Amino acid sequence: MKVLCSREKLREAFSVVGNVVPSKSTKPVLQSVRIEAKKGKVELSATDLEVSVRYRIDEAQVEKEGIVVLPSAAGDFIRDLGDETVTLLSEGSNCYIQGLSDSCQLVGADPEEFPRIPEFEEKNAVGIPAGEFAEMARRTSFAAAREMGRYAMNGVLLEIGPEVVRMVATDGRRLALAEKGIEKGPKVQVTAIVPAKGIQQFLRSLDPSAEEVQVSVTPSQIAIRTGKAQVFVRLLEGEFPKYAAVLPQDCPHGAEFDRAKIQQKLQLVANLTGDDSRSVRWTFQEDSIQLSASAAGRGEAKAELEARVKLKGAPSAQVSFNPDYILEGLKASDAETVRLEFADKDKPGKFLLGENYVYVVMPITLE
Repeated sequence: MKVLCSREKLREAFSVVGNVVPSKSTKPVLQSVRIEAKKGKVELSATDLEVSVRYRIDEAQVEKEGIVVLPSAAGDFIRDLGDETVTLLSEGSNCYIQGLSDSCQLVGADPEEFPRIPEFEEKNAVGIPAGEFAEMARRTSFAAAREMGRYAMNGVLLEIGPEVVRMVATDGRRLALAEKGIEKGPKVQVTAIVPAKGIQQFLRSLDPSAEEVQVSVTPSQIAIRTGKAQVFVRLLEGEFPKYAAVLPQDCPHGAEFDRAKIQQKLQLVANLTGDDSRSVRWTFQEDSIQLSASAAGRGEAKAELEARVKLKGAPSAQVSFNPDYILEGLKASDAETVRLEFADKDKPGKFLLGENYVYVVMPITLE
């Protein structure tokens, strides 16, 4: 194989596929990147057997077609190489990465040992606006369970219906739901539980110029194609929690406030919470919210901001939340004004963080 390619484009390709390469594996070949040069194109691929990714470079000068499987460290050398153009030259199991004056030699693995990466199936693929799909992914994936062994809750529920696409994630203490309308969805709703790391890989692979992503779901995997990248993710098994039952319906108390201001005030007060008890108390009055926190042996903090508060049957109300959960939700929102609805200090709070974006957080009850 012999290829001349832009160093920046090759660096970008390694950056995308390199996120899939496991740091440790019982199969050493998985710690490699497969590079195939064919008909003026170079395709890089990597897999950890749960998430696989292909990335295509269209603008390359292929003088000799071929396949090499290189250690992922090749990407580090290309990143730090100072030249604009890189030459990839393979001879047997050796591959040379050459700039104008600098080069390295790497020993490649047998391409036959590299796992087969699936092909994207056009049949039953659904087109979804890329920006909206990515926005839903960012607004929900952070709420998926991070502890291993939570099975379905370690992923994001994806529902694609005839007119609506919906994503939901929960770890049992909070739940994020985002949805968007679509024009040409499937006749029958498609449902899949996508591992959170698969969602994150999609976000890393998204071509900023892509207007649409193609999504294809089979019983065992989801494939997402966007611009130059294709991401394949093995679906999680199990039953996702019935999220509709978690969404609070009767919320007599409510408050609207500036997202940026509450974010700043909450971060300020959270500095005085304890490591063993991450809790900030929200006190609602007629036209303001007071945030307060304390930690034994450290002190206490208070902050106040204006808000449009509506309380039913009471001059004031209180509820406590883990500030980290609230800040993560606020960070995922781009709305100027957000709203919190709740019933009492023992019931979950429902944050409305934008159009068709709901974030439910369980309160912290302190005696």
